[in-house]
Amino acid sequence: MPKKQAWVAFIEKAYAKTKGTYGGLAGGYSDHAFTCLTGCMSRRVYVDKSTDMDKLWEDLNKWKADDFLLVASTPNQEDFSKEKRWYDRHMISDCHAYALLDFKVVDGHRLLHLGSNSTLKWNGKWSEKPGYDDEVLKKLSVQDRELSDRKTFWMEIDDFLAFFHRIYIGEYREGWSEIRVKQKVEKKAVDDVQ
Repeated sequence: MPKKQAWVAFIEKAYAKTKGTYGGLAGGYSDHAFTCLTGCMSRRVYVDKSTDMDKLWEDLNKWKADDFLLVASTPNQEDFSKEKRWYDRHMISDCHAYALLDFKVVDGHRLLHLGSNSTLKWNGKWSEKPGYDDEVLKKLSVQDRELSDRKTFWMEIDDFLAFFHRIYIGEYREGWSEIRVKQKVEKKAVDDVQ
C-alpha cells in the first residue's frame, strides 16, 4: 500500500473498533461514519433525475466552500436486472459510496469529480473516453485530466443524477469543539407525578 494511502486503512480500523469488529462494517451509511468518526452533525440528501440541478449545484458548491465531508452513493440493484446491467455497462458500482472531491464548470458543463476504491471506473462522458471534443477537454488542467488515472473521474451532473441516489454531508468544521454533559435521569414513583 503506498504511504499516502495508509491513512485510509487506519480510518477503517478505527471505525471497525467502534463497531466491535470488521464484520460490523458490512453495509452502513456514510453519514453514520462521519458522525461516529468526527462527532459532527451529518445528514443525507436524496437525489434522482427529478432533482432541481441548479439548486443541487448551488448546495454542492456551498458544502464544498464550507469544507464539509461529501460522499454520494448508488442504490442497490437486483442481480441480473436491467438496471444492474445498465450500471455494469457504465462501470459504476451499485450499492457503493463515492467521495465527492470537486466541482467545476467547463464550457457550461457542470462537472463533479468523484473518487472510489472500486475496481470499476466510469466510462461515460468526461471519462477517459470523453463524450466531448478535444477543444472542450483542453480547458481542463493537465492535473484534472491526469487525476482520472487514479480511480477518480469527472461526471456531468445529469449523469450523476441518473446513477446516484444519496449525498451524505459531514458538517465537520476545523476548530469546532464539543461539550458533553453526562446526566442520569431517575424514574420517579407514580405518586410523585402531578
